[in-house]
Amino acid sequence: MRCLALAFVPILAAGCSGGDKPVWQEYITLPHYVWAYYDGPLTVDFRRLCVCISEPGEFSDTKVCSAEGVGGENLDEFLRLAEANGDTDYNKPMRNLMSRHTCFARTIREVHVVSNFDYDDAHPAGTSLDDIVCIWIESFAPFIRSGYRFDYPSDEYGTVPELHRSVRMLSEPQTDIGLVMASEVFSFGFTALPEAHNRKYSFTFTFVMADGATQTVTAMGVPSTPGWLRDYLRDRS
Repeated sequence: MRCLALAFVPILAAGCSGGDKPVWQEYITLPHYVWAYYDGPLTVDFRRLCVCISEPGEFSDTKVCSAEGVGGENLDEFLRLAEANGDTDYNKPMRNLMSRHTCFARTIREVHVVSNFDYDDAHPAGTSLDDIVCIWIESFAPFIRSGYRFDYPSDEYGTVPELHRSVRMLSEPQTDIGLVMASEVFSFGFTALPEAHNRKYSFTFTFVMADGATQTVTAMGVPSTPGWLRDYLRDRS
């Protein structure tokens, strides 16, 4: 399961200076903000209520491309994607251990969810759950398209460019769903729970890509309403 480990970045020596905060010994400068793209089978993880790309490995179909200087895997494909996304003029020092500068290689245009069992009175087996499923997505596209001019909120070890975050119901129009240059993990939650909400149900997730290709994932899990979704529903009320 992927919340991306930095498999393609050499681990740099780190020390401590007057406390527990690490002091990174090196920085790199790249023309690209996103240094790796991932493409392959999607996995639905009900333990964390998220969708991510399957872990690459010997028996995995996951494809990876990365920038020169951080592995340079499938470099021609990486440069093609960087050019297509307008991500060619970052040219700022970047700490080597930045884990979040990675994203889906393809644009996900639509997401749909169907219950494979009777969910509640309004959603018998085979019914779309788009009206009660919400997703949280984070995209690099607005930051890059702005000319890398977003504010930089501080974190405890330095500064990290802010991702564009948005939350929406799947029943809302999805032509601009925002999964363009999306972080390689995005979250989902249920706005309504069945009476037996502590049991596992079977769901089918369908992902429609911008090129028309689809990926379908069937997963079993316990539906729940995560904190970010409760906040979203409260703010909308």
